[in-house]
Amino acid sequence: MKICIPTYNRYNVDTFKILGGIPREDIYLFINGYANKEVLEAARQKYVYKLPEEFKNINVITLETKGIAQARNTILDYFPEGENIVMIDDDVSEIQEMKFEGLKKKLAKVHTDDIWGYFDDFFETLKLNNAKLWGVYPIDNAFYMSKKLNNSGFIIGTMFGVINNKLRFDEELGVKEDYDFTLKNILEYKKVCRFDYITIKAKHYNNSGGCVDQRKMNPEIEYNACKKLVMRYPNLVRINPKRDNEIIIII
Repeated sequence: MKICIPTYNRYNVDTFKILGGIPREDIYLFINGYANKEVLEAARQKYVYKLPEEFKNINVITLETKGIAQARNTILDYFPEGENIVMIDDDVSEIQEMKFEGLKKKLAKVHTDDIWGYFDDFFETLKLNNAKLWGVYPIDNAFYMSKKLNNSGFIIGTMFGVINNKLRFDEELGVKEDYDFTLKNILEYKKVCRFDYITIKAKHYNNSGGCVDQRKMNPEIEYNACKKLVMRYPNLVRINPKRDNEIIIII
């Protein structure tokens, strides 16, 4: 299993907070999105300098990519087909599990020493379901979470696992490339595995850089992406009538 963190211009990587129990040789920090090799190498040296002491011996790889979809595809291409890959954004600071306290649901932090075991179980579930892609519940709100395995929920790119195969992210879509990747997997393998009792804490809604800035500069980009996805997958999705710039799976 390989744990991959794509990053761009964020030198304080929150995700290291959850990787304490992960073998260091299986952690890959992919620095991407810079203009040329010289700038990229300077960025790599800065990242290495700022790594926490206990993570100094992880793999630090530079990629000349533009946009998160291309970065994710290049990371997938870095590994052989069949490799178990977990991809986690650089702003994920906690993994949480929904538990019951009597009849009430609550969220409990997953200890860093247990995370490798959780990931291993997720990949075993993929194999049992003949699927290739797993994900977690996209919102850290226990009220809406469930112990059921969701085989047709969108897999959000903030944290997901994939048994590496031929499918790739759409680099032209702009945003919601993770939605498109989910739908490709449902078409190809009939299902995905979303663990709706697991969620994460991340800063991606207010962090600077990446898709957040893209949406602020061009508010129509999500609307246009939704239209493209409905046209591309008319039998799988439709526009969500209750939420702007969102689609829902109808299978």
